[in-house]
Amino acid sequence: MKKPLKELLDRIEVKSVKFHRGHEGMQGLNCKLYVDGKFLARVHDDAYGGEFEYDQCIGQDKDGMPLMVDENMYQLLETFKVIYDLTYKVNFPNDDEPWESEHCWDTLVDHKCNEYQRQKAFNKGVMIKEGNGYTIVGFKYTIPNAIKKWNKEIIVSQLQKIYDDKIADGREVLNTEYLAQLGLKT
Repeated sequence: MKKPLKELLDRIEVKSVKFHRGHEGMQGLNCKLYVDGKFLARVHDDAYGGEFEYDQCIGQDKDGMPLMVDENMYQLLETFKVIYDLTYKVNFPNDDEPWESEHCWDTLVDHKCNEYQRQKAFNKGVMIKEGNGYTIVGFKYTIPNAIKKWNKEIIVSQLQKIYDDKIADGREVLNTEYLAQLGLKT
């Protein structure tokens, strides 16, 4: 039996994540990809359509500049396919039946970059799940800055009201753990 995808995602890390405006206002990205703590490739998405670009570093030249190789990373991904379950269901609104697809490097990196973005947004307010994404209900400032500017008790009481209202509406709050650390009753 294959191991769950979560175990593979725990082995993958993205660092130096930078988002930029790409083609026609779409969001592009640059990051470094690591597996088991070892650098694997620099990743670039120009947001112009098509696949991400992967530059693999194989060492340094005499001046300390990275030597890059243009070989693909699919051999490693094929190894992962043997060990991990990389399948997932895709359900488009007009399709009667969901169809099965398989993760590739692009979807794995995209997942890790989205996770990175969510982690950075945890302290901006109450994170409410919205489809595949989230919205943040809170203040003009991050929670720590709002606490510095006003008063922790005032901020916590306002966040508690937002949290309670969203839970009463049947909504899922994504940063419950963080809010509980501030003193909210979750």
